[in-house]
Amino acid sequence: MEISKKIAQSIVFEMKKIIEKDLNFIDSNGIIIASTDDKRIGSYHEGGKQVVLKNDIVKVTRDEEYIGAKKGINLPLKFNGELIGVIGISGETNEVEKYGQIIKRMSEILIKEAYILKKNEEENEKEKLFLEGLLFQNNYLYNPNIFSKDLEVLETIRSGAVIVGKLKKRYELEFVKQFYEKVRVKVKKIMDI
Repeated sequence: MEISKKIAQSIVFEMKKIIEKDLNFIDSNGIIIASTDDKRIGSYHEGGKQVVLKNDIVKVTRDEEYIGAKKGINLPLKFNGELIGVIGISGETNEVEKYGQIIKRMSEILIKEAYILKKNEEENEKEKLFLEGLLFQNNYLYNPNIFSKDLEVLETIRSGAVIVGKLKKRYELEFVKQFYEKVRVKVKKIMDI
């Protein structure tokens, strides 16, 4: 899994609010993709690359002990057992070391949260496209390039009904939303068969 620069940047900013230290998010190539110090973004961090290679914590006891590294600690970040990046905390090693595991765990939680949010958005978009396809594309049932899994399901729901209506009053909008949600849930059940 690859972490977007936007998510990585939000992680380092959120963690800085907690410990008031500069932080870096380093990708698997050793490149700083997010940092609380803008000047470091895009630069190579050998300490971070060593974390990736060793799959273990790397402590930096002096600036430039590793190319592009400052004093601090660098910890591997994992998601579903896979190393996906490195979080680096700048400062005196013995001082920032106490924050290491907490920041690592909190970062992994934020990554998992972002992943779940993205998956939910993708699922909602797929449902939307599925329903729009049923309503608006006459060739949907015969197009093998669209939702191949869903095409099998459509064979079982080919006969059905289309409901078209016009709202007379504004308060009926809530009724339509509730009705749509009920239809969406039923279609979702069919799709999960």
